[in-house]
Amino acid sequence: MGQALRATQMKKVGITGATGRLATILIRQLKDEYQLKLFSFEKPECTDAETLQTEKETYDTTVVDLSDRDQVKGLFEGLDVVIHLAAYSLAVPFPEQGPHVVFKNNVEATYHVLEECVRANVKRYLEDRFIFASTNHTQNGSMCADPAKPESLDVARIKPGTDFVFPDSLYAVSKTCGEDLCKLFSLHKRIATVVFRIGWIRLNDDPSDLKGTINEAYMRAMYLSQRDAGNFFRKAIEGEMKPAASGIPFMIAYAVSNNDARVYDLEETIATLGYVPQDNSEAYFQ
Repeated sequence: MGQALRATQMKKVGITGATGRLATILIRQLKDEYQLKLFSFEKPECTDAETLQTEKETYDTTVVDLSDRDQVKGLFEGLDVVIHLAAYSLAVPFPEQGPHVVFKNNVEATYHVLEECVRANVKRYLEDRFIFASTNHTQNGSMCADPAKPESLDVARIKPGTDFVFPDSLYAVSKTCGEDLCKLFSLHKRIATVVFRIGWIRLNDDPSDLKGTINEAYMRAMYLSQRDAGNFFRKAIEGEMKPAASGIPFMIAYAVSNNDARVYDLEETIATLGYVPQDNSEAYFQ
């Protein structure tokens, strides 16, 4: 797609997992700037608030099982960007449903989405791209206070400067696989990809709900405001995508607010995406 055409048209952005929490927030943030096409595992009904149902029904929404390769074929024709949020996201170490449901929805589905993006030429150019929602849980095994409670934090266990993967749950394992699939497609199919290890975002945008609970320290560190979330994704959509030193058009970025208690280093994320998060969880804990 040429630059002249881009200058005169809204970018067409597909969002999977359209009935989820993050999608609900991003739709609000991005709806006036992009032509959105939504994909959902189920027909959008009343999700998180009555007003959202009507809002979502104004968009082109397709009900699809992304783990079914045949259903995914042809989904992304004409799109400039695909934001892949759809996932089975229960962050417990070993869900009762077992591994199949997790890997079906988080690994197989991600593979099919990437494969279809290649087929549809969604991201043949560096101006177009794939944005994958990963999670902070891919690293939290190295710092959770209670292994049975992934959303707990023991700062004494944090090793400064480390960036290794240590999943705290089967969900996190599947997201690690998703990150690697993105890297594989970037390497061999030249898909320009931004992977966000996303913090903790709230529908009411207020992290202080967890004050006094075992999750408070984790929330203070991982809080992602709705404003910062929208701006991170805008930058991922619009910013110049330069191949890494390796030549692969792929990056992992941390999507957390500029929290005093944050444990992730935002330096590379800020330098690459050009956005400094504006919000801080401590403002809610005064």
